[in-house]
Amino acid sequence: MIKKIVMNRAWKDEWMDSYEKDDAPIHSFYTYSPYQADHFVERAMQVDKMNRSISREQIADVIANYMRVDLWNGAVQDNIAKLQDDRSLVVIAGQQAGLLGGPLYTIYKAITAIQLAKREEERLNRPVVPVFWIAGEDHDLEEVDHVHVISDQNNVQKKRFHLKEDRKRYISAYQIETNKIHNWLDELAFLLPDTIFKQDWLKQVKSWTTEPLSWSRFFARLMHDLFAEEGLLIIDAADPGLRKLEVPFFQSLIQKHDAIDRVVRSTSYQIEQLGFKRPVEFQSDQGHLFFIQENERLPLSVKGDMWETRNGAFRKTQDELVLLAGTNPHLFSNNVITRPLMQEFLFPTLAFVGGPGEVKYWGLLKEAFTEMNLEMPIVYPRMHGQLIGRKIQKRLREFGLTGGESILDLHRQKTAWLQRQVPIDVDKQFSLFQSQIEMLYEPLMHTLQEHIGHDVVALGAKNKQKVMAQASYYRMHVHKLIQEKHQTGLNHWVEIESHLWPNEQLQERMLGIIPIWNGCGLDWLRELKQDLSLLEQDKGTQFVFYL
Repeated sequence: MIKKIVMNRAWKDEWMDSYEKDDAPIHSFYTYSPYQADHFVERAMQVDKMNRSISREQIADVIANYMRVDLWNGAVQDNIAKLQDDRSLVVIAGQQAGLLGGPLYTIYKAITAIQLAKREEERLNRPVVPVFWIAGEDHDLEEVDHVHVISDQNNVQKKRFHLKEDRKRYISAYQIETNKIHNWLDELAFLLPDTIFKQDWLKQVKSWTTEPLSWSRFFARLMHDLFAEEGLLIIDAADPGLRKLEVPFFQSLIQKHDAIDRVVRSTSYQIEQLGFKRPVEFQSDQGHLFFIQENERLPLSVKGDMWETRNGAFRKTQDELVLLAGTNPHLFSNNVITRPLMQEFLFPTLAFVGGPGEVKYWGLLKEAFTEMNLEMPIVYPRMHGQLIGRKIQKRLREFGLTGGESILDLHRQKTAWLQRQVPIDVDKQFSLFQSQIEMLYEPLMHTLQEHIGHDVVALGAKNKQKVMAQASYYRMHVHKLIQEKHQTGLNHWVEIESHLWPNEQLQERMLGIIPIWNGCGLDWLRELKQDLSLLEQDKGTQFVFYL
């Protein structure tokens, strides 16, 4: 059973603070508000009016072909059938293919998409399907090739899965060998504490890698397994079947790149005028597309009528590039600006679920959607959460940290606790002591200077400096003795901090699902998926889940 509380958000983000206020100026950069029920009705009606190039049956067939056979079950089949319905809508979220699912916020995105789809299906009385878009076309391997775990000694360790990286391949082009990943998983398990759940997750994860497979397929199997009961639909952005559907839109993106570039730069300037940092840094000649050359993903730049890769190995006129996109769409890939546009071209989207960074950069795109004869969907912020297992709950009770707010500033809480363990204020005592040394030295040095002469003041200043240094040394060792006396308690503080603020970062941005699975199993995930009240999270707050 999960005990759930809500506390003020553990991070400060001026953009999100403004986004959560209905009358904030930044709402001019979005078409709809995620906090108004009638906007969901309006968006659904607008989707019905759109003249869509891609039918629901076409996109459903591509997803079905991608998910068969290893990502298939009855719930998936039911959602495929729903998507084929002419009245269906989609709630979509996406993420890079992080190793073993990546950080916990990936899981939170999927949960939010599933719950939002379920809620709106009931409210709108029409099929609403959750979809997860794997950014398999991304090429930053260092962002996805590792996990962070907490060892028996409460150290946060980064465990990488090393792949040969001779060039910037897109993530879906990397292959994972069975023996190599199984050996790596054994090493990962060795780093984690022994629990009753360790063999469960180890056996399950190994079952997804019984044959060589692509990096993104490994990710897809994990997501499918975690959300099998909900029938989460999954698609890889690099899927060849999807690329075929994208042909006319790639061609339009090439032909309209000037207009897209102009409006997003203009919007970026407007955002800066409101006092915010620009969401995306632009280069002067960006084409907002990538070209795939021998599995290497290279950004395209535009100079006059010529499109070229920055290494100069590929050059085409705009007309030639349009023709190439028509015959070889698998050679093209979207960037951060054009990916949301492509997503809208493909799906009858009710809402997009994103994290704070995504919500912000989507604010650049309202006019870009218009340029492509599209409309920005509802941009819905994902849930934020803090997972606290039983052992950490015990530690929190040990220090009287029973409220959610008390875990926001653990460093201050720890300092206050340690001070309470000592009957006197050591720093205050040493400050008084050093002030007295100052008071004694000054008259002594001036008296000696007056009666003896020579440079006794300078000599006295050096001597005072040495005495002060010894006093500081004394103070340092007193604190060390205090820490040694209370080392057990301090170790418990380290345990709390490593689980709730690993490396002084948000838990959801550092830890993945495996450390939680190892310590608590997965019953908590089933409860979270079923709890629709998570959608009612107050603005500016996050959930704390006591597992």
